[in-house]
Amino acid sequence: MAQLENAVHVVTVLDYGELPDGEPYNVMPYLPHSLSDELGKDVFDVKALADLPGAQRPRAMPLERVLAISEQPLKGLAAAHGKGLVHRDIKPANIMLTEESDVRIVDFGIAKAPDGQHPTVSHLGMVSRNCMAREQRESAKHVDARAGVYAVGRVIYRMLTGKLPVGRFADPNVAVPALGKAMNDAILAEISEDGEERSADASALLARLQQAKTSVGQEDTSEHSVTWAGEQGESGICDELKPLKAAITAQVVATGFIPAAEMKAVRAMALVADLDDTGLTRLIADTLGQDKAPAALGQLIRQEVGEAGQALDAQALSVYQRAADTAGWSGEQLHAVMQAAVADLSKPEVAASSSLRPSSPKHDAKPSQGGESAGAASSADARSTSGSPKQANAIASKPRSKLPAVLAALLVLSGAGYGVYEWRQKQIAAEQREEQVRLAQLSETQREQERIRSIQRDLNALGYRVEESGVADTRTVEAIKTFERAQKLVVSGAADGLLATALKEELVRRDDAAWAAATKEDTDVAYAEYRSKHPNGRHVADVERRIVAAKQKESSRMEAARLAEEKCKADEARQAEDMAWAAATTQDSEAAYEAYRSRYPAGRHASELPQRILAAKEKARIAAEREAQARNGGFEDLGGGRLRDTQTGLVWTQSDNARDINWDDANAYCQGKGLRLPSIEELAAIYNRPGAGTTSCGGSACRVPPIFRLTSFWIWSGSRESSKSAFRIGLLDGHRNAYPNAGTRLYRALCVGR
Repeated sequence: MAQLENAVHVVTVLDYGELPDGEPYNVMPYLPHSLSDELGKDVFDVKALADLPGAQRPRAMPLERVLAISEQPLKGLAAAHGKGLVHRDIKPANIMLTEESDVRIVDFGIAKAPDGQHPTVSHLGMVSRNCMAREQRESAKHVDARAGVYAVGRVIYRMLTGKLPVGRFADPNVAVPALGKAMNDAILAEISEDGEERSADASALLARLQQAKTSVGQEDTSEHSVTWAGEQGESGICDELKPLKAAITAQVVATGFIPAAEMKAVRAMALVADLDDTGLTRLIADTLGQDKAPAALGQLIRQEVGEAGQALDAQALSVYQRAADTAGWSGEQLHAVMQAAVADLSKPEVAASSSLRPSSPKHDAKPSQGGESAGAASSADARSTSGSPKQANAIASKPRSKLPAVLAALLVLSGAGYGVYEWRQKQIAAEQREEQVRLAQLSETQREQERIRSIQRDLNALGYRVEESGVADTRTVEAIKTFERAQKLVVSGAADGLLATALKEELVRRDDAAWAAATKEDTDVAYAEYRSKHPNGRHVADVERRIVAAKQKESSRMEAARLAEEKCKADEARQAEDMAWAAATTQDSEAAYEAYRSRYPAGRHASELPQRILAAKEKARIAAEREAQARNGGFEDLGGGRLRDTQTGLVWTQSDNARDINWDDANAYCQGKGLRLPSIEELAAIYNRPGAGTTSCGGSACRVPPIFRLTSFWIWSGSRESSKSAFRIGLLDGHRNAYPNAGTRLYRALCVGR
């Protein structure tokens, strides 16, 4: 990452380090949004899509924004490729966006370093498989810059189409005809499984895209200009739309139209196939046109049920039986079609969107604006007059003859031509416009009822419980008076314009106060509570974004607190370990060092322990020897019954000969051990030596070091007075004198040598 410090579109690493557990970390600028937030999740299963909230559903981006974004990650990757680095996990989630919509590439932690350098991680294929090149799936070790441009190509395809190029996929210019052939070909080359067809690196791809931009906007009509070919049948429809086409066909054959209950599933399938509402309308119209008989009859029955506002009786339904026979429907099927139309009566909004009529291939596939607006206005006015159904019916209802509908069905089904059906549809549109005019002429009484109903809705929203009947009943009047008192208004109980304005202002005030409280608390719980209590509030549209930001803020706060706590614990542990080490080094003993190792087996000073322990052992050994020597008058036990005088270096026998012996035999005794009799001065030197005590020597106590084992206090020396006498010493009192050589009583031989 240090090599990319100055790269414009690569995230800047502000700091780095290692946690107490050894896990490394980087500190980078906070970027809350990524490209994946704009694209939604890569979920394309119909059932899974139905469970996703709208913000997470997969979607495409406008062409202009795709072109603006695409070059930026390539510039960042070009800098990396120039340094021999290969980013092995390019995906929307790793393309972060600043507040100014500038791109920053992140997650270079799994980048592949140039050959000869150490890679940042092992050679595992850790990249997201949605953007992984074939060669990377086979071996992450041998990828090069072409794997990166492959991933960028797939991201661009995903931005343009809202889909992933999986299996047999359409060219991107099918979804975006204005893309142009050059740009279309460039994208297809970069997502090729054959690496040789791709650009060599990000710089080459960037140059190719910049050149191809000059042709963007020139729609390529040579191929893929439509996703199906109308009357060409199944052979002219792309693979992605075939399941949708089959579902629509099955429904049209069964009922002649798409019931509201089925329309949601149809739209979900269209979403998966990347088909918008306009395209879906064209596909439905094309399908209805191919199955004219059931489509015409189904639409007519649906229209008749809609006009009646209820199920048709047996006599009314029997009028269509001949047409049903022509369409291949039995009586039971005809009744089922009528029941499906009745079910749609309770779903006006959905049903309106599903009542798509076929259009001739010679005409525009879009529904006429007049028909759409008329239908919408009719639905709206019908809802506004629900408080007074009798009066609305008296004004709006107008009996119509069934003959034109039946005649149109028979003409179409008997082969009179699809133009007759279109004529009937135009007649229906004209009738809808007439209906709109009639509904606009509702009485002042009905408008007053709707105004009171609006006031009642606002009262209920403020916590008053009144019936939304459109009538200013006693409960409503009392609620109005209570509200007026609370607002310090003139108490009148009148449901007038002043009251309506005051209610709206109070609703806005409470809504703003609730929002202010939520933003002050700034937690996901507070925002969710606001949304729950104010589902139609002025700030509901901002709730989801605020919840996401609050969760991120809380997550960051908790993470910071966790890191601070871990640091505090680490500091305390380090301090405790330092104190334990100081105590061990102060004692400087094997036991102290072993106690440290037992408590801190992986401590910071563990590597020093073996040498420290050896030194402590040696120190203890020397101290013990010195103590023993001091205790034994400076004599060291050599084993085998011999002692060494550390002061003179002389080696003594630890014990005397243990029996009475004359001088000549004493000499022979010592010579037999390779030693000699000590001189009188040498014997005198061990008498009263520091550390000497009352060492037992026979029945007496000699003043020699306690390490000696003597059986008498009289010891022969090798010093002679004459040929017949030699000196002896009494280790009891240090007395020395000459004595005849032949004497034996209580005399002992103690030998010495080097």
